[in-house]
Amino acid sequence: MDEILEQINAAKFKAKIIDSNRDAFDLFRDTCSLIEAAITEPRDITEPYARALDLLFIQAYKSYTAVYFLAVRGHGEDAATILRRLLEISLQVCYLAKDYDERSQRGKNYLAYYWAQVPSLLKLSLDEKMRDRLQDLYKKHQHPLTFDRKGRANNWWCGTIRNLANRLGLVETYDQDYTFLSQMAHGTTQGVLVDIRNNRIEIRSDLMVREIWVFGVRYMLNVAFEWNNHFNLIDGAGLIALSNRALSFNFAKAVNRKLENGV
Repeated sequence: MDEILEQINAAKFKAKIIDSNRDAFDLFRDTCSLIEAAITEPRDITEPYARALDLLFIQAYKSYTAVYFLAVRGHGEDAATILRRLLEISLQVCYLAKDYDERSQRGKNYLAYYWAQVPSLLKLSLDEKMRDRLQDLYKKHQHPLTFDRKGRANNWWCGTIRNLANRLGLVETYDQDYTFLSQMAHGTTQGVLVDIRNNRIEIRSDLMVREIWVFGVRYMLNVAFEWNNHFNLIDGAGLIALSNRALSFNFAKAVNRKLENGV
């Protein structure tokens, strides 16, 4: 019985979250529907750029859907942490696709960083056959890898996230969006999303849900546009329409509607 009651309460809370953030939910759902249909479509990922782009796209979509499931449970801080990952992926995709003549090499660099873990693996107890195979593969793929003075692999773009944003002319996005999301990821007091209602602390909250969903759409669409420019499996007009909705989303109007409804 307790389990049934918990499921009922969870369903009610989810419905309340969606209803009080209906505009943002509709935008998030419509974006999900448009993109999801293309994921299972066959596509050629033989070339390094295509393979790297597709891997980042799949990761982005998984993070995008995870943001929804966390938000409807009132786990805003956790949703924001995943949203930061989605932003990082979006920046990487933009950099990967930025210069046409550099795309192939950047794709190779991204894929090569899979092998950066090999030096650590070789320190483990491995059978001789596995050790030899790893060493051979590492020699084949190690040329794009760079390491810091402590022997740790650098990021595939050889810099920090802020450095990556700077190369893309998106430092303002980093300073605003990324810093705010990092506060939540790091558990600082500035990033705590709790409500106080009737003198009680509510640890499940719909605070920032609309912002998390709308910015999730924006980051996901950045990835989807670049992915679709190469694979052409998503309706381009649909992506543009969703982008216009996301960029023109009226957060003040959404707040006023919630206040009018007594939420």
